[in-house]
Amino acid sequence: EMLLYGPIASQRSWWEDRVTPTQFNQELAAMGDVEELVVRINSGGGDVFAAHAIYCRLRDMSAKITVKIDGWCASAATIIAMAGDVIQIPSRPGSCCRKWPTPGKYRRQFPTGKRQRCRRPGQKPTLSARRPYPSRKPKQPRWAR
Repeated sequence: EMLLYGPIASQRSWWEDRVTPTQFNQELAAMGDVEELVVRINSGGGDVFAAHAIYCRLRDMSAKITVKIDGWCASAATIIAMAGDVIQIPSRPGSCCRKWPTPGKYRRQFPTGKRQRCRRPGQKPTLSARRPYPSRKPKQPRWAR
């Protein structure tokens, strides 16, 4: 199990409160070969390039990766979260996924209750699809009237 708590940065801080790719690689190497890895995230984001480096390192692993969002997962931290084979999100998380500038990526919307669209193709959504405004009915098309 790995904890990614705090901001994501490309360089180490004085207080050791940031997640860096170098620190992540050292902890991953210390674990050795594992069959299953649980990554817990509670981060407000940070450096996108550092998050992408951690994402690539996780995707290169042969282990089954389970990502659990413990609290806040926003901005660059969501890039790391998308590396998981299984992503467990609480019913009321503080998450903010942004639309990636590459084709094939989707945007997740929280906490409106809409279907989770920030996933790999073919992967089932994690939350049920609910309409955000149950009192509003969809309009009928003119040909159906």
